[in-house]
Amino acid sequence: QVNYAPGTIEVRDVSLDAVAVPANGAKRPLLGGEPAAMAAALEKTDKGFRLTSSPKPDARPWDHSFKIPLAGTIVPGETVLLRLRARSADKLQTNFFVELNGEPHTKLISTSAGLGPEWKTYQGATRITDGYGPGELTFTTFLGYGKGTVELADIEVLALGDVDPRPYNVTADIYGGAKVTDEARWGATAWST
Repeated sequence: QVNYAPGTIEVRDVSLDAVAVPANGAKRPLLGGEPAAMAAALEKTDKGFRLTSSPKPDARPWDHSFKIPLAGTIVPGETVLLRLRARSADKLQTNFFVELNGEPHTKLISTSAGLGPEWKTYQGATRITDGYGPGELTFTTFLGYGKGTVELADIEVLALGDVDPRPYNVTADIYGGAKVTDEARWGATAWST
């Protein structure tokens, strides 16, 4: 069972074009801890990280994971943005989270992606209702869905200040570039809200 914080938005199989962060200087980088992999091989690359996992058929997705603790402080009411680029030549399924760094691992931002061989940008944002100190939250990726390699680059978790999180969640290409009718678009939008 996944525990979500109130107001959490879960987005599945979504690739997003980058949305500009506020130009008012309010953004603060929050990543800062030491990256660590659990039951997966971790390789630092010039772009980011290459993670190779070989889960057994009965493995839980979180049994093979990658984490970077957040070192910054978040105050109640701030919007937090998670943005990264990812790909997998093995077309693996994965999740990207900002979550509590310990039980019950409550998800503040959650996105699921079926990765392909080309780099795509994934992002999600939410307004934080509680304050968090350094080390209380972590960026996490689940790798236990299948055997293969996932590459991550340009991982950012940013505190954007008191801004509306919705613009960072509405640029989803939920159709993978395919042209769709207004009726199909309305149905998909109604389903995803």
